[in-house]
Amino acid sequence: MINSLKTSKIVAAVAGLGLAASLLVGVSANVASAQSMTLAQLVNLFISLGIIPPSEAAAAQAAIANSSASTAYTFNTDLTVGSTGADVTALQNDLIANGDLASGLNTGYFGALTKAGVMKWQAANGISATGYFGPISRAKINGSSSMTTTTTTTTNNTTVTNNNTTVTNTGVEGILTVNLNSTPSSGQNVYEGDSKDALIGIKLQAQLSPISIQRVQVDLGNSTTFYTKYFSNLYLVSDTGQVLATAALNTNTVTKQTSGSSNEYYLTFSGFNYVVPGDNSVHVLTVEGDLYSSIDSSLDGASIPVTIDQNGIRGVDGAGVDQYGPNAAAGISNSVTLQGSLSSSAQLQLSTDSATPLATQAVASQGSADNELDGQTALVFDLYAQKDWIQLDNLTAGINSSGSGTATATTAYLYAGSQQVSSAAVSYNGTGQYGTAVFTNIDYKVAQNTTQPFTVKVDIKSANSLTKTIYATVTAAYVLAENSQGNTLFLAGSAGSTGNPTVSGSATGNNITVNSGGPVFSLSGTPTITTGSTAVINNNSTSTLQAVFNVQIQALGTNVYFGDQAASSTFKLGVYLNGSEVGTQLVASSTAVQVPSSGVVTTGLPGVTGGSSGTAFELQQNNTVTIPITFNMQGRVSATGASITYGSYAIGLDSINWSLDGFTVKNSNFMTGQTSWRTPTAQNFP
Repeated sequence: MINSLKTSKIVAAVAGLGLAASLLVGVSANVASAQSMTLAQLVNLFISLGIIPPSEAAAAQAAIANSSASTAYTFNTDLTVGSTGADVTALQNDLIANGDLASGLNTGYFGALTKAGVMKWQAANGISATGYFGPISRAKINGSSSMTTTTTTTTNNTTVTNNNTTVTNTGVEGILTVNLNSTPSSGQNVYEGDSKDALIGIKLQAQLSPISIQRVQVDLGNSTTFYTKYFSNLYLVSDTGQVLATAALNTNTVTKQTSGSSNEYYLTFSGFNYVVPGDNSVHVLTVEGDLYSSIDSSLDGASIPVTIDQNGIRGVDGAGVDQYGPNAAAGISNSVTLQGSLSSSAQLQLSTDSATPLATQAVASQGSADNELDGQTALVFDLYAQKDWIQLDNLTAGINSSGSGTATATTAYLYAGSQQVSSAAVSYNGTGQYGTAVFTNIDYKVAQNTTQPFTVKVDIKSANSLTKTIYATVTAAYVLAENSQGNTLFLAGSAGSTGNPTVSGSATGNNITVNSGGPVFSLSGTPTITTGSTAVINNNSTSTLQAVFNVQIQALGTNVYFGDQAASSTFKLGVYLNGSEVGTQLVASSTAVQVPSSGVVTTGLPGVTGGSSGTAFELQQNNTVTIPITFNMQGRVSATGASITYGSYAIGLDSINWSLDGFTVKNSNFMTGQTSWRTPTAQNFP
């Protein structure tokens, strides 16, 4: 606080003022109201009547001012020429006590003399001597040299959160520049029911001094439609994502200004502090809004302007001076375009997930009769919910089969990720080839703009030694779902789908070849391909290519027999030129199979397998072995022939022959055309 003079003599005189006042009652008309006067007014009266000698008048007034100052008055209001009230009186008392204002001028009116006193006091306390009693001056006289706030308050349904910012007293005035930020872009769509859509970006820059932004006034237009039809809440958000102020739009928070016959409506954010550094760096405040959940469809397509008028932004610089922006007479303005709820145009898109198993051979060797396979994955598909969250209610999967075997998919299960959400018995048509699994009461929500993978698994029963091929499908026509409003999705392109939420797409699984016993084939590691050249013989040489596969074989439910590799009859490999198969007979090639030295039986084998010269080995039931297969080819058709076609070459394993008895040949060709059973590409060969 401002220090004041204290003398025991004057304090004693002041202590007797009560008695003096009572003695004066009734003395004359000039002192008839002495009992209702303030202490300062009484002192001035006593000086004028000579009760306090002229020699002690100044000290008496200072003592009274010091008495007022000692009550630690807290200033909360900016004061300037024309201000009146208790705050002005308290300020004048402090100025008088400090010797910056003549005694007797504590009138409660801020005039030119008070301004001069404030300027004198500001100069003595290191504050820019403007005569304006603002935040810097208040902070100083209240006992602090800076302003720091971290508070949340609610007034007239408007909540403000000060952002723990500080503007230090520098005594230097700043320059505030306010422009329209490039984002959000003008005309962008906002949708019925949206929350915190960006409406206008305010780009702020400060020079010479930091500036604390303390007010943002938003022009809502010339009708109540903005807050009665479009938006229910507005937010002022910093570029760090902090919500500085929140306002529920209603007649308590929106003010109307009338000019002639026209009205203009405003929402003012105030009571916060957001400091823009004085280094001319760019900082952005964004006005965001919540739209009503139900807006009349006749308003769809409406352009809604959002404006910050000239001087609609107020900040305080390091000298305690108010700075305003934007400077342009038209202020800054943006617009957004109203659209109906996104839920009405929601889309559910169905597609095959990359995790769907590749074509494979499965052996149903479980169960008491060694002819069952439980939980075989038949399909993984994705549902992508666009523009709204979607609830999947029911779904029908097709379980299709072909072949002479007796294996049958009997029960199907639907999983969302790892969670089972439904199951269903598989029912078949009269031929038993085409089945369906109807999953009901799924009630699974797919979040807006996210993809949820679903898995179809099946239990397979009654397999025999003959093969049965099974695959699963899901199409949009058999998906029943609803949007967040409870509206059923239409099949895209169907009657009535225009303007309504839709479902589209399909997903198809790969073939699963099933029998009750036999081999299960897989690759160990990734096939390799290398190129080289032959040695020069008789002035001839050629480019060479070598591919190596490591095929893992597991025998399930029975022993399995394999023939040797004569004429490539057991392991058939194909040559792919520029992505298309050209066959093995177009080039000079050879295939070598390395029969394992252990884990297989090579003696006492039955019959002749696959048309080769004999059965090479037997893999016994439940055993697993890895067979290295090497394929070599030259860059010409024969040993002395012309070069093969120049291009990009890869080698694929197309099929494998095997037998259950050493005589009858069976063929597994599910890997034909599958890139996972193909080497990388050798470029520019030969």
